[in-house]
Amino acid sequence: MNLTHRNTAKHWIWTDRTLHASEIAFLNPDLAKLSFALNPLDIDHITDQDSGWGSAWHSKNLSQKALKLLPDVPYVLQQIPCDTHQDFVYACISSLTRAGYTQSFLYLHDPFLRLRHYISICANFKERDREICSAAIKCELQDRLLIRGAIDLLESKSTHFHDLPLTNLSDIDQAPWRLDNDSSTEFTSLLRQHLSRVFEFNPNYDGELLGDLSRAESYWLPDVRKTVKPLRPIFRITDEKDMVKEFRSSPLPHNVWPNQSFNWAGSVYLKEQKASDQLYLEMNKTLHPLIWGQSSPVIAKIYPDDAAAKFCRFREVKLIANQSPRIEVLAASGDERSSIGAIEFSAPSPAYIDGILVNSHSLGYTPIPKVACTSIKEFLFELMHGEPFTPSLIDDSTHVHQFFDRRLVPINFADHRIIVVRDPIQRFLSGYSNRVLHHKELTEEYILRQPNGAAFLAKNLPTTPDIDVFVENFESYRAVATIDHHFRPISEYIPTLECYTNVYPFERLNDFFSDLMQITKKSAAIRHAQRGGSKIDKSRLSPDSLIKLKRIFAADYDLLGQHYRAPE
Repeated sequence: MNLTHRNTAKHWIWTDRTLHASEIAFLNPDLAKLSFALNPLDIDHITDQDSGWGSAWHSKNLSQKALKLLPDVPYVLQQIPCDTHQDFVYACISSLTRAGYTQSFLYLHDPFLRLRHYISICANFKERDREICSAAIKCELQDRLLIRGAIDLLESKSTHFHDLPLTNLSDIDQAPWRLDNDSSTEFTSLLRQHLSRVFEFNPNYDGELLGDLSRAESYWLPDVRKTVKPLRPIFRITDEKDMVKEFRSSPLPHNVWPNQSFNWAGSVYLKEQKASDQLYLEMNKTLHPLIWGQSSPVIAKIYPDDAAAKFCRFREVKLIANQSPRIEVLAASGDERSSIGAIEFSAPSPAYIDGILVNSHSLGYTPIPKVACTSIKEFLFELMHGEPFTPSLIDDSTHVHQFFDRRLVPINFADHRIIVVRDPIQRFLSGYSNRVLHHKELTEEYILRQPNGAAFLAKNLPTTPDIDVFVENFESYRAVATIDHHFRPISEYIPTLECYTNVYPFERLNDFFSDLMQITKKSAAIRHAQRGGSKIDKSRLSPDSLIKLKRIFAADYDLLGQHYRAPE
């Protein structure tokens, strides 16, 4: 079907959710004469919802069916919808490219403007002002993912498209779709009217407070274009022992940010399934039992005579996107576990580096546990906000780690990409002193408050181990989430030091703080936040412990070879 002959529309204009197409139409009813927005609810009526998980969004004919709904208009204005319909967006982009359409992409460019608009909207649904930012930041990060994903696809298909970041109303006059006809003039006028409302505070709310909150958030967010490419999750079956009769996965998001969480469920039906069989999810080298045995009508319809097929769905779980290692589903029969499925993530190029971004100064910092990261985070917060971090000062975060964990983004495009590193074995000893001896994170009282705590205690490991016992059983102790987080090798956090413009050994920490103040032209107090626990020297280690630690951190010493060498 040649779409260009069927419709007079020659230009498709994509907008982000800040420039919601239906909101423009609501404000300006006359816009309906000039544009047409596909409602995501309409998509449900043109897709086959009875053919199993995921098939509706991956249908090859999906965009062709949708485009048949186009009226005869000179412009098509389409909002990038929520992530449920990402595949529809990409299917449309592909079809429009083949049909020879010109495409444009409109989005707000300035983080402050975008967040100010989002926060004024979120205020409708939140009772406490400090909670508004949490909702805004979640919407904003998802929005940027959709925008960047769509732009990447347009570029990959060599599509004729325009990229128009809007920072003020005058940008509308530079719109590349302007033509010498009445329709384009009217369209531009209506769009200007709408944007004038976006660029103003909602009069129903405290504009000064919302402005302060959104300005504070804008410190930590990158511009849409200054992000690395997102990851694409891919599910595949890895059933080498031929155990699986049926494995169905719920739809995966088309794109995700590194370290972004998303929900996933599925159904697993084994060939010789027994009531004692179990499923596990292995993520970041940690096993998580899956709640299996939920109702599975789709599988039951395929195998009506098998009772086990009626209850083979596992409950939805939260996954964390990461380039390595992959996320695996393991089937356990007795003591034996076998991989039956895996989710892998396509790697962006260049490899992303995750961290905290100070957008106004194009400065990115990657925090590494037990390398002064608490002190540095508190310093960065005070540097930008002018006062020390306290709970609920900006949002509902109760700790500086929680505050920044919500705001981790790829920092590849920052002009200053900085990191502080430390001798791997000395970092290990510091972690043992602080987390094991001072915070007592291996005691029975602490472990029982953790997920799967009872299972860990069943191993009967010492809960107050001396340093050599801790080293001897280190792999087992890493099953405790906080231990794994603080002791994980640096080489598992970052791909290479070549990504960074400045690398500071731990011994030059004062130079690090001084350079930050010079880059930002601001000053803040330097506090050492994690002093709990006495200093432990390497001489306390037995020869066997030292040999094992050198093996555990061999990759770290290779990575940090310019700064630290493994002990002889």
